Amino acid sequence: MFLFMSLLIATGIFLRVWRAGDMLVFADEIHLLQCVITKNLSWIVTHFFSADACIPLAVYCKLLLEKGILNEWLMRLPSYSAGAVILITFGWAARKCLRPWEGLFSVGLFSLSPYFIFLAREARPYAIITLLFGVAMLCVFAWARGGPRGLLLFSSVLCALAIYFHLVVGPAVAALGLYPLVMIASGRVSREKWRDYVYSAVIFLIITLVLVGPSAHSLLQEVGGKAGQGNGGMETIQRGLMLMHGLPVVIPVWVWALCCAAGAWSLYRRYSPETVCMSAIVAIQMGSIWLIEPSYVEIPWVWLRYSAHVYPIVVVFVAGGLASVARLPKRGIWVSMSRCLLPLILIAFFCRHLILGNYSLRGTQMYNTHPMILFAPRELDDSGLGRIIPSFYKNRLPSLPPGSLIEVPMLVTFPLYRVYQIDHGRKFISGTLGNGYGQTIFGDQAVTRFKTNLPVNASIAEVNRGARYLIIHKRIKTELKEAFDLLRRDRLMGPQIDTMAYFFQIPMLDFLFGEKDLGISDPNWPFDCVYEDDLVAVYDLMGT
Repeated sequence: MFLFMSLLIATGIFLRVWRAGDMLVFADEIHLLQCVITKNLSWIVTHFFSADACIPLAVYCKLLLEKGILNEWLMRLPSYSAGAVILITFGWAARKCLRPWEGLFSVGLFSLSPYFIFLAREARPYAIITLLFGVAMLCVFAWARGGPRGLLLFSSVLCALAIYFHLVVGPAVAALGLYPLVMIASGRVSREKWRDYVYSAVIFLIITLVLVGPSAHSLLQEVGGKAGQGNGGMETIQRGLMLMHGLPVVIPVWVWALCCAAGAWSLYRRYSPETVCMSAIVAIQMGSIWLIEPSYVEIPWVWLRYSAHVYPIVVVFVAGGLASVARLPKRGIWVSMSRCLLPLILIAFFCRHLILGNYSLRGTQMYNTHPMILFAPRELDDSGLGRIIPSFYKNRLPSLPPGSLIEVPMLVTFPLYRVYQIDHGRKFISGTLGNGYGQTIFGDQAVTRFKTNLPVNASIAEVNRGARYLIIHKRIKTELKEAFDLLRRDRLMGPQIDTMAYFFQIPMLDFLFGEKDLGISDPNWPFDCVYEDDLVAVYDLMGT
């Protein structure tokens, strides 16, 4: 059992770290770089910004940028380091506190989940706040069971840091902060320990004020501007839970609730105060998101990330519920079968995502598997996507000499080039062109250490990242709209992306890519055009 759990943890760490610096800068990472490149350090320290590019990560990247060493690996270092430490901490806690099968299944679900792997490979604060909050919760529980004052003081520091990394952790921190008070008031913890609580509360407030104070003037404005803008519902939650483990079936919310209830009940009989506290944390966090309704919360993966730091608790409850079912047989062959069932489920779970490429292990996979394409069809012709792929990929590219591609323009939202790559199988990087959002940031000379993104201008004549062909998608907005219209009809994919329909409409597309179609306007462009149609223009970078 110990060896199998250790193997799961090692596999999870490998999946989080492997190729973490090889994947394209994408989605909300663009917001972070846009801020880091265009703002000075004093502005970053004193402002919250609506795109959730958190202040400490932005400061970290700004310092690397000023040293001229910022790249994909270093930009994501805090996230994948936190993801690895989470696994080790989670495994230690599971082995120490849970029954063998509960611990094994909890670690397996958490280690192998494509969603948690995605969070750990993205330059965003969610893996970090999950680590900070999780360790803080373990420290509070250990203090309440007779641990020293230092544990509670340390937890207050971690909670303050978690809030600084992202305010979304606030409801969970508030729920956890009430736990020591309730334990003291109920007599489960000696009343003499009330001083510990006071000291920890003071430390929390001081650190929070020091960290958040300089940016407080923008905090209320940004939070107020985002609240009440979303429209999430039960369908959003149901689809979000599908993404947590990449399940290809729609499991009703009540089934999740029953499974969690069974696991919570099993845990309650051994750790009743802690189980009540963890249940309250999950309920308060999700309830707060439901009431606040922040922008885009109706999108399943947005709703999911706003509660990502409490999902290790949900995983433990789900694993406990499944382990309870596996323990029902009391004798005979059914006992052996039930004991084999959970490891077999984990193996099947891992093999499925490995075969589908959801871990992005291959060198040609240039996108971290964002939840929005977790259910994208793999058979493009059968899904209808084959009809909208530019004919160059099917009719001309296979006959051209080997070589990787530069796809232009850079995609900020839907990873359409990943869909095309299923068809052509070549490695590619992203090029920036035009005046759309984020299309100019990599033109700064200080950002030349990024190897997966390249500004398409005169400098490409000297630096092309070793690519052979440049593909300019002249009508990228048309391609995206057609892809959306097809994918929204898919049984699994449709409900996931239908909630972000406004990203595929004007004026959002004009904002992302500019109002005009793309093309090379420089009369001195030195490369031969080897193919052109209504959608794309293709240049041979090794020709003249």
